[in-house]
Amino acid sequence: MSKFLLFSPLKLVSSYNFSTVETFKYDDFCELIMNTKLVIGMIGVMAILLLVGGCTSAPEEQPSGAPAITGGVTADTHLDEEAAPAKKAKRTAPETASLTVEITADGFAPESLTVHAGDTVTWLNKHTVHSWPASASHPLHRDYPGSDLAKCSSTERSSIFDACQRLEQGKSFAFTFNEKGSWKYHDHLNPSHTGTIIVE
Repeated sequence: MSKFLLFSPLKLVSSYNFSTVETFKYDDFCELIMNTKLVIGMIGVMAILLLVGGCTSAPEEQPSGAPAITGGVTADTHLDEEAAPAKKAKRTAPETASLTVEITADGFAPESLTVHAGDTVTWLNKHTVHSWPASASHPLHRDYPGSDLAKCSSTERSSIFDACQRLEQGKSFAFTFNEKGSWKYHDHLNPSHTGTIIVE
C-alpha cells in the first residue's frame, strides 16, 4: 500500500477496498487512527492560537476629533503624501521627542518634518561625503532666531541651529527647536540640499 499525506486520512479510508478483509491490515488501521488524531489536534491548536491572538491586542482609543495615529504619522498626512512618502513626516504626539533626519546622496530624508516646540531633531550623515546641516539661508545661516554662522566660533555655538562643522559618514548633529514656525535649512557644503522643520 502506498503512503498517504499527513492531512488526508479520509483519502486512505476512501481508497481502501473493504470488501476484501485480507487487504486491510491492523498496522494500516492504527496509522489511519493516529493521523486522524494528529489532524484533529492540529486543528485544535490552530483554533486556540487564533483565539488567543485575537484577544491579546486591543486597539488604543484616540481622543474624539483627533486623526488616527499610525506609526507616528497621522493617517491624513499619509494620504497626502502617497506620491512622495519619504519627503515629509508629521509627528502628532504631544510629548517632546527626539526625531532623526537622514543625510543621503539625494539630500535630507524626510525633507520636511513637523515637530512640537521642545523636540530635538538629529541629523545623521548616512552619505559617504561630508555634510553640514544649518539654518537657511546660505551662506550666513540666520533664518532661525539667534542663529548666525559667525556664532560658530563663539560661546553661543550650542544654542544656534548650525552644526558648525563637517559631519563625516556616521556622525550626527542635534538641535532642540523651541521657536514655533517654519524653519528652512540647508547643507552648507551642498546648498542644493534643503529641508524644512515646522515647529508647532
